[in-house]
Amino acid sequence: MRGERGAVLVYVLVASVLMGLVAASAARVAFGGRLLQVRSEKTSRARTLLDGARARVAACLYDPERLGTSCKPTPAQLACLPREAEGRLLTVAFSGPPPACRITITLHEAGVL
Repeated sequence: MRGERGAVLVYVLVASVLMGLVAASAARVAFGGRLLQVRSEKTSRARTLLDGARARVAACLYDPERLGTSCKPTPAQLACLPREAEGRLLTVAFSGPPPACRITITLHEAGVL
């Protein structure tokens, strides 16, 4: 009698675990497409914001008299650089020797530095 109760408990436990796995898989199938769409839209929007920031940075830094002389922007160019894109903080960093200057543009999450 006691062995039968133990077998029933094991059966119920295994069945509940299997039902939980099936439910989790069904939820993943039901909501997976939407989560992928949201991630894709977020990535696409961030890429668009970075492209716009890159264009504004290029416009600020364009100075035909300084081409190839320095990787450091002038104070006027620094003042022109964008600081945000649609409420999200932008940071622009400069490195490297001319003519291999490197500009790194970072778009931070909303409210995060």
